[in-house]
Amino acid sequence: MPGDSLNAGEDTEALDFLGEPLPARAMVPVPFRQHLAHGRAADGVRIAHAVSGHGPVLVKASNGLSHLEFDAGSGVWGHLLAELSSDRTLVRHDRRGCGLSDWDVPGVSLDSWVADLEAVVAARGLDRFPLLGVSDGALVALAYAARHPGRVSRLVLHGAWARNGGRIACLFPAGHGAADLREAATSAALSARMREVEDAVDLTVQLDRVTCPTLLLHAADDPEVPVAEALWLAARLHDAHLVTLDSANHLLQPNEAAWDRWLLEVRRFLPREPEGSSPFARLTARELDIVDLLAQGRDNAEIARVLDLGIKTVRNRVSNLYRKLGTANRGRTVAIAREAGFGRTFRPGPGV
Repeated sequence: MPGDSLNAGEDTEALDFLGEPLPARAMVPVPFRQHLAHGRAADGVRIAHAVSGHGPVLVKASNGLSHLEFDAGSGVWGHLLAELSSDRTLVRHDRRGCGLSDWDVPGVSLDSWVADLEAVVAARGLDRFPLLGVSDGALVALAYAARHPGRVSRLVLHGAWARNGGRIACLFPAGHGAADLREAATSAALSARMREVEDAVDLTVQLDRVTCPTLLLHAADDPEVPVAEALWLAARLHDAHLVTLDSANHLLQPNEAAWDRWLLEVRRFLPREPEGSSPFARLTARELDIVDLLAQGRDNAEIARVLDLGIKTVRNRVSNLYRKLGTANRGRTVAIAREAGFGRTFRPGPGV
């Protein structure tokens, strides 16, 4: 894989970058195998990232209080990361100033956090992929999707806000190793500065550039970000569906029924990798993107816009798909694509 390897193993080891020691802390076991590596942002800052699991790629935008080792073994994030790694190749990173990325950085801003994500995408050699943003990570995911609409195939956001004043409190879960995670993640001064940046961000004018299907998940009684912010955001995105969850936690805990619902909705929303016997298994990643967009009912002009391709190129690739799939026309292609699970931005479950 692209990128410089730092470590790989069942339980990763503590790493120091550029001679700068991380805060003293007790290690926690990582319950799944992860490969640690790094890349450099455009300004030279080293950004650490982790790859775990198998299957189709899912990229997670970093949160402010993150540490690639502690996150994986903590009660705050461990259940989410383990579940997503069970049927996906999960790529996640520590933003600058946090965890295993460089701590000595000139400053923090939303632009720099997007640059960190860009560095990870480049290090992994990714072309087009679904993107997950949770809480403050949703700000980075939205900003990245607005700047690179051709790169993001689907967007999953949880506990998101996108404008000044959207977050009314900044809470951090108690227990389950949270105190150790907070200490290992970053310095108190940088944590405070990140909160200032996050609370001042306003992405309103950028939202119309987010062209991919978006799944919004939000706790009905979220104490940190009111569900009204999710409703506001859903109304302004091009293709969004909001699922409210029966929970009073900003970050869901594994003993909640809402957590099972969260997993169900995310797995419904994200396309699965075609089975080996499927005619779609012979297609390239770009061809699969086009199939998914066709199944959504998009015309050639929309596909060209979303994938940043020329309309003639799209027309030729669609015709080539008919040949590869043995279909005679667009209607038949869309029909078999939908039967295979493509194009379904949301399928309501019982009681929805």
